[in-house]
Amino acid sequence: MDDTLQKMLEAARKSFAEGGAKVKSCMTDALREEMKAFQDIAEARIRGEISEEDLESQLDDERRTLEASFLACRVESKVAIQNAANAAIEAFTDALKGVLP
Repeated sequence: MDDTLQKMLEAARKSFAEGGAKVKSCMTDALREEMKAFQDIAEARIRGEISEEDLESQLDDERRTLEASFLACRVESKVAIQNAANAAIEAFTDALKGVLP
């Protein structure tokens, strides 16, 4: 049974690693898309073109934008988790088939 557990863990880990890379890519893309906005906000604040209150307001807007983008990444995360669970179950059923007559 320990061998089966190890196979299940390895299958789930491998599957989740693949899905996790997609989640990381999604989040990286979301951040890259917002970097120009962050750069513009920083430059405006440094030049004194916006107040501290304006900065906070713009950062709140950016926070909401990132949250929305990251929610889209959550779908990728859910798929990765489902695939990892499926891989573990498949490893279990393969092991079971190997001992059944």
